[in-house]
Amino acid sequence: MGQKLENVRKKVDNVKELSDRVRDLGDKVVDDITSVRDILGEMPEGADDDIMEAVKEVDDSSTQEATDNMNSEVKDVLDQNKDLNAETADEATEQEEKSQDASSKFSEINGNRFGKSGADASQRAADSAEAFGEARDQAQEYADQADEDFNNRLDAVMRH
Repeated sequence: MGQKLENVRKKVDNVKELSDRVRDLGDKVVDDITSVRDILGEMPEGADDDIMEAVKEVDDSSTQEATDNMNSEVKDVLDQNKDLNAETADEATEQEEKSQDASSKFSEINGNRFGKSGADASQRAADSAEAFGEARDQAQEYADQADEDFNNRLDAVMRH
């Protein structure tokens, strides 16, 4: 396949890397807040009201910090991922359409008595169109997974 397809595939790889980063950053935030909550959960029962109030304050502030982190650092990566996915989809769709058009033109040549090689060229162009479509779809799957991962991690952070 050509250079344009290679460029789209590199962008798909970058979408996947950003998707993985969203998941990994979100996992770290969830692990950190879970650790804080585990420690707070080990406080002795029946402790003084001041201690129990402090536990609640620490839990609330830790949850807020974790939520803020998800909505800033992790969300920034998610937004980069969405932007790159949109760019990848636009480029892949444009090239898919051009490849489909080329396939059609080569098919027309194949009908000409001097255009026997048009069938092979038409098939290559059709294969190229399919490859661009598959790349676009793969990038979308990665972006959708990143969205789902982000929302799941944010829910885990906010859950008490």
